[in-house]
Amino acid sequence: MRSGAAWLLAAGAGVVLAGCGGEKGPPRHPVGEMTARASAKLELINLVVGDPTRAQRLRAVYQELAALGRDFDLARARSMVRSRDEWERRTTAEGQATPVSAEALELFLAPPIAEGKAAYERYTTLMLEARSLLREDEFEALNRVR
Repeated sequence: MRSGAAWLLAAGAGVVLAGCGGEKGPPRHPVGEMTARASAKLELINLVVGDPTRAQRLRAVYQELAALGRDFDLARARSMVRSRDEWERRTTAEGQATPVSAEALELFLAPPIAEGKAAYERYTTLMLEARSLLREDEFEALNRVR
């Protein structure tokens, strides 16, 4: 009887976990997690790029990318805090009395669109500059670092 109950419990847990898998989460903003990727590549620039002038400029580009990633991560964190605060405010009777506008809801869930767009445009500009500083073999070597 115990093994039957254990099997039933394991099967139930499997069903619950399978139900949680589903589709992948929402698409990630390309700037998100940039800090870790750019920081990892910073350590390898001198090993991959032989020309000191190009290596120095590439290092500066990757430092800007890392800072951009940190700034974007902070903007996302502020959005999550606003969302949590709004959720807590709306659990009261007074908070539920006024409806939330679509614009306000969007600000609670993500950084402002203009901020995200500006970060993406800066990210694209920096990545194009980084690519222009690298030969094909150098690019492939750095691209393998995630």
